[in-house]
Amino acid sequence: MRTSLIVLSILIAAMAAAQPAIPAACCAPPPAGLTAWWSFDPPGSPSHDTALFDNIATHAGGPLAVPGVVNQALQFGGNGAYALAANQVNLDFLNGCPNAENFVIDMWIRTTQSSGVTTVLDKRIFRPVTGYSVYLHNGRPGIQLANGAGSGAPVCGAANNNTLPCTNETAPPSIADGQWHFLAIRVVRCGPNAKGTFFVDGNIVYTFNPRQGNISNTAPLNIGRRDPAFGVTYFKGAIDELEITKRAMSDAEIFSIYNAGRRGKCKLHTRGAAAEAVE
Repeated sequence: MRTSLIVLSILIAAMAAAQPAIPAACCAPPPAGLTAWWSFDPPGSPSHDTALFDNIATHAGGPLAVPGVVNQALQFGGNGAYALAANQVNLDFLNGCPNAENFVIDMWIRTTQSSGVTTVLDKRIFRPVTGYSVYLHNGRPGIQLANGAGSGAPVCGAANNNTLPCTNETAPPSIADGQWHFLAIRVVRCGPNAKGTFFVDGNIVYTFNPRQGNISNTAPLNIGRRDPAFGVTYFKGAIDELEITKRAMSDAEIFSIYNAGRRGKCKLHTRGAAAEAVE
């Protein structure tokens, strides 16, 4: 009996040794074309940008540091808290077709604000309405693209309706369940492959025909509020790992950021073309 137990122990140990090791979760490589990345780490104002240029986001109204998906996040109370990054070309998407810049805006977001319209990001000027805004409508994520063409009134219409200055696109799923969700909006603006795509938690949930024309402007980027020129409102919820790329990331790249979870994107030693990613 003792010999049998010894043999059995040896067999179990050999089987265990033969199993492939399960690799530890890894951070995702920062995507090429990254022009803004607010990780909101460490907490405190201002929030520094980890991308090529430090687009400093200054806090106002007391947004709070809270536990996020990747270290710290920024919590907005819906009653006056926001962050503001000065106008920079890195935060604009330049030109009209055929040379318009493609882009992705992505972030981890958590909210219970399931009714009405609330603005998450806003970089627009008022008359004529020009720029972009990310919002929630009854808890559903959306984006407004505005090129200032057509009527000067700040109203929007269906895709490529050139009689109005802006277009709203809203994805169907509500994300206002109090849980963290990874939201990415990819816009290929010109050519035969022109398409806007919403991703929630790595999955495609909605596509649309993007508005064409130049959407660049001189406004600052409001994080957590609508620009006061449009009648200021404030976001109630938390944002983590907010980033902008001037490139249409692939489906796989977007999924890799979601899949990295708490490991997030690999941090950079330095800013600039020679930046090296590290865990």
